[in-house]
Amino acid sequence: REVRTRMKALFSTQPELKGYENFIIWDQGAVIHNSLADLQISGAIGGLFAMLVVFVFLRRFRLTLIVSLSIPFSMLMAVLWLYFMGYSLNLLTLMGLMLAVGMLVDNAIVVSENIERLKTLGLDNRTAAVQGAREVGLAITLATLTTIVVFLPMMLMGNNEMMKLFMRFVGISIIQIGRAS
Repeated sequence: REVRTRMKALFSTQPELKGYENFIIWDQGAVIHNSLADLQISGAIGGLFAMLVVFVFLRRFRLTLIVSLSIPFSMLMAVLWLYFMGYSLNLLTLMGLMLAVGMLVDNAIVVSENIERLKTLGLDNRTAAVQGAREVGLAITLATLTTIVVFLPMMLMGNNEMMKLFMRFVGISIIQIGRAS
């Protein structure tokens, strides 16, 4: 939309462009806008379903809330990393972030369940949180690193430039959300 406005202004103010016409053959802006809106809606619905499934299996509202709050926090951290690395939020990076939410929820559930287990054994909240995170921290770190290691070669693979571009944007998003978790 802004490009159209600027082009109209440019053609009306520049004397060198008098007599020339500007017309749009195909506008991808609406397609991109609709795709991003659909992805946002799908992400929100997916997040709600993830919270519902977590609640059904954990049957504890407080634990479900803690796991659910880890999603936006890690997403924010990943988006900040992407921003400072010079990447933009486009369809591919958003798809990568949506794919990584499952991994993020898994990590949060494992840590939360271990903390709850330690609390039932009689430890106070602070001690249970520190010890619980310490006990499963290595396993979660290795599982996340395994996912990252799988995506690194895919980001660098082959001669197909389109596939490299796709995997770079999706892969970097998954790697960043893995780091944030």
